[in-house]
Amino acid sequence: MHADDLLPQPTPARLRDYVLEDYAPRAPLEGRLHAASLLKHFLRQQNWLEEIWPMVERIRTKLGQEETVWGIKKRLLGPPSVEFYWYNHNRNTTGNPKSVHQIAELFAPFMKIPVELDERLPYLMCSLEVDAEVLATRQAPPFRLYLAGQRATEGYDGIAMRLDSGRMSYENSYWFYPQPAQRELLLQRIRSAWRLGGSTQRKNWIQAELMDCHCICFAMKVATDALYYSRVPTASLVGPLLKLWPEQAEILEKYGRQLDHLCWDLGVDLGCGPDSLEASTIQKVGLYGVV
Repeated sequence: MHADDLLPQPTPARLRDYVLEDYAPRAPLEGRLHAASLLKHFLRQQNWLEEIWPMVERIRTKLGQEETVWGIKKRLLGPPSVEFYWYNHNRNTTGNPKSVHQIAELFAPFMKIPVELDERLPYLMCSLEVDAEVLATRQAPPFRLYLAGQRATEGYDGIAMRLDSGRMSYENSYWFYPQPAQRELLLQRIRSAWRLGGSTQRKNWIQAELMDCHCICFAMKVATDALYYSRVPTASLVGPLLKLWPEQAEILEKYGRQLDHLCWDLGVDLGCGPDSLEASTIQKVGLYGVV
């Protein structure tokens, strides 16, 4: 990493996962790096640093530190991107500083974001994805909104909707499986998810380095199924990530001693054609932190 990307970990620190819940550091904080070092390194790799880092600084100034989840993403057939997520665990009550209208206003100096929404909708999170096209046109895609559900009544734990041309279009459904308490339920879900490939491939997603985490989310999307592993320690993540995203794995390995206090959140999207159910392919890999 570039020397300017080595962001020191403040002490004391508030460490949070991708649903903005706190977790305890896995090692002493002194001499360690902040998780956003990886974000800054990724932005530099894409030649986006000068454009996006001022957005990050503005967000931190307006909303506070450790209040924004970031996800860096690479795709099999699409461009890389970075997505920012804003939780409000009060279900968007009046005065929510992380409402889509408030976030659009924060980003106004950098880009135009379409917003058509009745803010009485009780969403618990919104997100905004940025890639090279967004930076070139200064026109952001519509927000994604995330709403909670009740598995017993609605059949899911959460859903994602896209605000698009005056419509709310369905995107994803989510089911969360705390580990190890709901290990068997998760395995049943994995066995029934045909887009994860054949039995040999599915073993890749239940290896101990990934399963020994805090919680695993299964997502059913329009074209893929996905697994999200929450709070994977740095040392445990390096091995699986070497096969998924070697460039980022090598950074975690090289700076492992300075990042060993952290846990990371990993997402993997998989899909396969209807004529090749034994051969799923990795469509997207995401790595998540908080800034």
